[in-house]
Amino acid sequence: MAWDNAWKISNKHLDAVWIFAKYRNANSQQWQNLIFSGQSSSSDPQISLFNIVGGNIFVNTRGLSNTQKSINQAKITLELLEPLVGFVNPSFKVFGIEMVYIPEGPFYLGDGSDISFFYTSKLENGQLTRVPAFVDDLGTEPVSFEFGISTSSTNPSLDYPRGVGGFYIMKSEATQKQFVDFLNCLTRPQQEGLLPNLTEGVKTKYPMTGTNAPVERNAIAYDTTTIDGQAIEFYLDLNNNGIPNETNDGQSIACNYVSFNQYLAFLGCLL
Repeated sequence: MAWDNAWKISNKHLDAVWIFAKYRNANSQQWQNLIFSGQSSSSDPQISLFNIVGGNIFVNTRGLSNTQKSINQAKITLELLEPLVGFVNPSFKVFGIEMVYIPEGPFYLGDGSDISFFYTSKLENGQLTRVPAFVDDLGTEPVSFEFGISTSSTNPSLDYPRGVGGFYIMKSEATQKQFVDFLNCLTRPQQEGLLPNLTEGVKTKYPMTGTNAPVERNAIAYDTTTIDGQAIEFYLDLNNNGIPNETNDGQSIACNYVSFNQYLAFLGCLL
């Protein structure tokens, strides 16, 4: 595996990748998860962390540098937990999500002025003013939260989650290419459950926006003559010329028009 533009600071290697895979037999429309076993491993010196999480792979790499950019490249060996079910000329899809490590450290919570916000109170010029709450591991500053007309307050040293520990997060928003790959691993009922524009009678080429032309660079499209009942093969067509997945069709653009439930489904796919 390899990717460009690895993130690292001095000797701190911040890059990681979440790997999962699916397969589908030739006689089936249903994609199934490949579950990797604990025998999967890597002896590559560029691997600093290798974990099996729920049958999927989490890898942290050290990052290699050259004169122009930082790249990650490493070799891993994967072993399946159990034989594939009904193995008949299967197709495989392997997914990799770039992650980055956010080191431990204090931070400011909220902005102190939004409609629903976290804040702490400070005495400034003789007046009590709401400002962003500073959160560290000492717990010396009380944090309040206001939602509409309801206000609550807590002492973070006692019961408020400090949140200063390090954690991994997706390096960037889900791209339109990633979301298309996700949609193409679903059955037709699952696709219709997530995209109402497929079932409301008026078929539109761009189901995320319910239009026949891209809106605000959302390029996810499909052939509206697709046969009912069969899984739809989605593609990208940002320039709306009818030619799928050209190099300028929006593959790396962050995916917009994604509802909360659609994102939950997308994350469920990753898990």
